[in-house]
Amino acid sequence: MNRTKNRQKQGSKNRHNNSEKGGSRREHSRKEKLTPKPKKEFVFKKIEYPQYVCPRCGEQIEELSSAVADKESGEPVHFTCVLEFLKNAEHLDENEEVIYIGNGNFAVAFFENPRIRKKFKIKKLIEWEDKNKVYDWKKEIAELASRV
Repeated sequence: MNRTKNRQKQGSKNRHNNSEKGGSRREHSRKEKLTPKPKKEFVFKKIEYPQYVCPRCGEQIEELSSAVADKESGEPVHFTCVLEFLKNAEHLDENEEVIYIGNGNFAVAFFENPRIRKKFKIKKLIEWEDKNKVYDWKKEIAELASRV
């Protein structure tokens, strides 16, 4: 115990001596840490997508990345407009629904239990976009997005 007390006394003497000499390193580094450094401001360029009007509803397409190509013209169309068109064009029986299955394809799906969405059977495949065609507007937005 005596050793511990002696060390504490020596440590307090050293602290007092350092403060008389102009401050300890600890005090100096604390002051530096308290001074806020100027933050770097990042400037992000806004991606400006070309403006398109949906040929089905006549409204401007706000989210071009979620649009699909029109079956006849290849121009962008609201996803929801295509989905509504297909729901009206297809004869749907009980527990059947038009769903999007990816890559520009839709399907008429039969759900055994409409509450359980994991289990279904595809009754009809609807290939909406031509898988062999590269649409200019899709290529353009992909290039714009890749610059970011």
